[in-house]
Amino acid sequence: MRAKYTIGHRVYEPGAEDAHGNPVDAWAAPVDLSVYGIAPTASLADVEPVAGRMAVMTLMTVFVPAGAALGPHDRYVVDGEEWEQEGEAGDYTRNPFKGPSFAGIILNLKRVEG
Repeated sequence: MRAKYTIGHRVYEPGAEDAHGNPVDAWAAPVDLSVYGIAPTASLADVEPVAGRMAVMTLMTVFVPAGAALGPHDRYVVDGEEWEQEGEAGDYTRNPFKGPSFAGIILNLKRVEG
């Protein structure tokens, strides 16, 4: 199988500080990550109900070649939109099937708006 799509990969940078020396979350600039495919999985409205808030959470699965260095707090840019990684990446490199079956990494991504 050939990775024919490209998304942006933003590595989480622990220990970053703001201008006042306070700890903040930070991510590196996106670098190209070749992937086999991108599959939308769900879109959920009002995922965490809060009065006056109309949130929508969208989920996506990305199929990545084996060997990619991916962290659980990394972010990804797909079609100009930033997505968060949901949990650890799934490692499917040790499956019992040979041939054209998938042997790589599966990322579960999410994006929340509202």
